[in-house]
Amino acid sequence: MVSRAELERAIAGARIPMTVGKFIRTVNRISAAVAVAGIAVPILTRNPLTLAVIPVLFLISREVMMRYPFFVCAKRRHEIDLYLPHAVSMMFSMATGGVRVYDILRCVAESEVMCGELSREFRVAVNLMDRFKHDIFEALRFVRDTTPSKKLASFLDDMIFVLSGGGKLTEFLKGKADELLEEQEISFDSYIDFLGIMAEVYLAVFVLLPLFLLIVLVVMQLVGENVIRLYELSMALVLPVATVSFIYLIRSSLPLPSVKPEEIPDFESAPVANVGERVAGTYRVDRVKRMLNKIKNVFKEPFKESIYALRARSIVP
Repeated sequence: MVSRAELERAIAGARIPMTVGKFIRTVNRISAAVAVAGIAVPILTRNPLTLAVIPVLFLISREVMMRYPFFVCAKRRHEIDLYLPHAVSMMFSMATGGVRVYDILRCVAESEVMCGELSREFRVAVNLMDRFKHDIFEALRFVRDTTPSKKLASFLDDMIFVLSGGGKLTEFLKGKADELLEEQEISFDSYIDFLGIMAEVYLAVFVLLPLFLLIVLVVMQLVGENVIRLYELSMALVLPVATVSFIYLIRSSLPLPSVKPEEIPDFESAPVANVGERVAGTYRVDRVKRMLNKIKNVFKEPFKESIYALRARSIVP
């Protein structure tokens, strides 16, 4: 069971705009609706004993939904840690140029395309300063205490100490940027080793194991027409599903950003530039062709991702 204090921290870290009480009430209402829908089970099966499944449906759906904030926190923590080194590099460049701390925080908060969920954390601090008139230290402390990322909490804690103690912000940001980038490169190297292990697991489970089972059947003289058909059917059903699941597992563990560049609005029918007194026509995007290209690219390069990383460095030594 999830305690109320743990749930409160998870809701705050997930930035879900609900109080703990409201979230629990919402979960209970949805779970009750799922349990009521379970009445269809005894009606369809014509077995009154299946009424016992209704409390189970309530408990399972409630437990799953109570875990939702923790899942969001884990996802946000991954993305925040991924973007933090590049955001700190950007902050260092702005600080070197003499930009105020407030403007630096606002710039990161507005750079959602480049910083992902990290910009949302800084947006919380900016909103506290703009709307609730908190000073910069109170705003940063709130984000430090509620963010799901330990790296961001440590960075903000050190930043508060430097700002309150009158230290040099540029030197602090430069050191932090180099430190975080080095840690990220080490983590990427570890991930490459992880991919090597997973490749060996795939080879052993999905290539060697079916061959081993076939050899065992032959040695034990259990190979018959029915056995071969059962073996072929099981391989045809299990291997594709297991392979797709394995690919999804690898893809979901890739340390890559989830944000994409900003889409250009209303690009379906855009006017072409004027040529003298004549006005050219318009062009339209072929949606079918664009969708077919996306499907083709998925099968052609299933692991291809676009990385929008920012590596800002000052020319000042």
